[in-house]
Amino acid sequence: MNDATDRVDGELLPARWLIAGLLFWTLLLTLPLLNFTVYPARGKYLLMSKEIGWKIGYFQGARGRILDRDGQILVWSERQFDLESISPLSPARREALTQILQTVFLRPPPPLPDRPGTICRNLEPDQLHRFIYLMNQAPELHLSARSIRRYLSPELIGPAGELKVKRGIANGNSGWEERYDRRLRGRTGFFTVMTDRHGNWIPVTWKRLKAPLPGQDVVLELSAEEILRQARKKP
Repeated sequence: MNDATDRVDGELLPARWLIAGLLFWTLLLTLPLLNFTVYPARGKYLLMSKEIGWKIGYFQGARGRILDRDGQILVWSERQFDLESISPLSPARREALTQILQTVFLRPPPPLPDRPGTICRNLEPDQLHRFIYLMNQAPELHLSARSIRRYLSPELIGPAGELKVKRGIANGNSGWEERYDRRLRGRTGFFTVMTDRHGNWIPVTWKRLKAPLPGQDVVLELSAEEILRQARKKP
């Protein structure tokens, strides 16, 4: 009887060690998760998970124009592009980017800022095209687009009113821009993109979720001459 019991115990002993080993490794694997969900360090990792990942952004179609009754364009939009530095630069990368920018500007380029910031505002069309061709070689640089309202005459700025930009979307805040905002602004589009912990977009991750629609043109009841005459009468 004792021999039989010894044989059974001898056969069960390896199984017990196997179970103990599995429990030990399970404990090792769950400790980091316990630290993430229970202990104070979870705040650090939760914050990091929000910083690194997919983000949803908004972009607006072209804002509509404002015309007089005869079809004369009074107010319209122009799109401009600014070149920015988005991360600190080592001496070696600064020298390499200076060479790239010299190709973009075809002359000594504007100096690179010591900290992330604007390098050049309102790139010319040929400069913009050359930079787009070379931008894969300069991940530390970024194009920032903005829309500028233009006017047939400076005297139209008052009656046209102002725009208020929030989260990249421009809405009318006064004057014609506010009165006809629903027609002028069109429909907002959405996109998703993956960013690193500094908020920089990761190449080839941008994806459009919903296309924007351009705004409609608005035709006023008065002619440009009548509008300007009224604007000049106001103090």
